Amino acid sequence: MAPKRRSSGSASGSKTKRQKASISEQIPEGRSSRRRSQLSDVNGAEGVDENVTITDTNLDEPNNNDDQRDENIHDNDDNEEEDSDEDDDEEEEEDVEVERTYTGAKNAVGQADGRGTITIRHASGDVVTFHGRFKGGIKHGQGLMVFPDGGTLKGIWKNDEISGFGCYTCADGTHVEGNYVDGALHGNVKEYDDDNNLLFDGSYKDNVRDGTGILYLEDGGRLEGEWVNGEFEGKNNRYIYPNALADVCSLRGEWQGGNMKKGFFYKGEKKLSNHAFCFDESDDQKISSEPMLADPYEQICCYVQNSPMQDAGEGLFAKVDLPVDVAVSFYNGVRLDGKKVDQRAWRCNSNAISLNSTTDIDVPENHAMTSTYCASLGHKANHSFDPEKRNAKYDLFFHPRFGQIKSIRTIKAVKAGEELLVDYGYSVH
Repeated sequence: MAPKRRSSGSASGSKTKRQKASISEQIPEGRSSRRRSQLSDVNGAEGVDENVTITDTNLDEPNNNDDQRDENIHDNDDNEEEDSDEDDDEEEEEDVEVERTYTGAKNAVGQADGRGTITIRHASGDVVTFHGRFKGGIKHGQGLMVFPDGGTLKGIWKNDEISGFGCYTCADGTHVEGNYVDGALHGNVKEYDDDNNLLFDGSYKDNVRDGTGILYLEDGGRLEGEWVNGEFEGKNNRYIYPNALADVCSLRGEWQGGNMKKGFFYKGEKKLSNHAFCFDESDDQKISSEPMLADPYEQICCYVQNSPMQDAGEGLFAKVDLPVDVAVSFYNGVRLDGKKVDQRAWRCNSNAISLNSTTDIDVPENHAMTSTYCASLGHKANHSFDPEKRNAKYDLFFHPRFGQIKSIRTIKAVKAGEELLVDYGYSVH
């Protein structure tokens, strides 16, 4: 069998667009945060003459509740508490508003009233601008907030806080829309990527996922169930495999802190195994805690046998008819420094593949055969130099057991019994 130093496929980071922890990481956060303070407190627009700049270095007051919380956290470590206080002082100093300019309509007593624009500059140099409607000196009505990082928040303001339906758009084009209460996302929310594909549909509380929701993964899988303070967490959650089969396949059970603690395999509504799967990400030494525990979805889709191609050894074959553009096999392995893998002898890289720009996945020689390792089978797929014969490709994949890995994804419809052939990225000279 020829060495399989595979370099094809995406070399992006460990999280794809649909696998970001949450767009909420980028949106305006709680009241104690800098961005939340920028959202509110434009009452200084009262009595501001058009095109007049006001400078004030004491407009923001410290949050006593936050200070008390910090004291409780660091109660047993005076030095750490002092360091924390110094950090808080530095952050507070950066938050100081030093300049604001209002241009627009005013009422009889000189307050911002009607359509206008207020620009607020902070000591850090950050500038926040609000374009919209004012009433009695505060934001009230339709408006658009523009943040220093290029993000925007569009919606209806009531008594200086965005309230009801609003849309926050990140600088990268991803956006989140839903219900705002007291300036924070709360209730039903939808997240979208920059191509307007739905990423998440579910409940938020104080700007993070909290409650029931569905996270749609870019590889075709999805997470359904409960979220707690931004983490996928609950005793009746489930991971849904990509839809390669007529019956929906899933792992159902308990998740904690975003990781699967105990999941059982279901095909449709039928539980097929009493063996519990758990999050078991590899490292540079361990490929799996249970190397002989096969993935049940992969076992339904594929099998390993000798390839009819000359000198190819074993290959990966479709067990059932497979549709186009669906992940059907997984490529787990030990995680190694890509630069060190490149420096190894070529013969040592027969089952190594690039995961991202810094990390390679490798199935070591002692785990190359299914008699010693069958937790994943993606390393068994063979290469074809003929593009017409290739019917699959390597692709990034999130698996609740293995973490971020590569997968074998079909690029054509594949009949049962056909060998799955990919491109190793070899150069032909």
